[in-house]
Amino acid sequence: MEIKNPESMLFVKNSGDFVLGLSKAKDEMLVSSDPSILLTNHSGWTHEQIPNNHILEVKSDCTYTFQKLEKKIQIQRNPKTMFNHIMHEEIYESIDAVDQATDFGGKFISNHQVVLGGFEKAK
Repeated sequence: MEIKNPESMLFVKNSGDFVLGLSKAKDEMLVSSDPSILLTNHSGWTHEQIPNNHILEVKSDCTYTFQKLEKKIQIQRNPKTMFNHIMHEEIYESIDAVDQATDFGGKFISNHQVVLGGFEKAK
């Protein structure tokens, strides 16, 4: 949802299709990546499959539009030499990101609590 456009919600899926269901009364909608949810729990609903690489905009009055996403830029990334695939690099680097976010464990205190940096009590 966008602050400037509170009457609509945008849905985008990175890979694979998703389905939009509309109730008989056309006053309820359901968006799911699993089309079987409409078959098992919402009999009588109409549905439309939204193809991969599309953006779906759903309005509060249960109207919708969808359009193909167009890539504006192309980014070419190669993994660092010690990795065979970019995903391996991302998994490895996520460990560093967690360590830095928790100040290498320094933000943990007793009773399963974490000190969040940057927040101060109002004076």
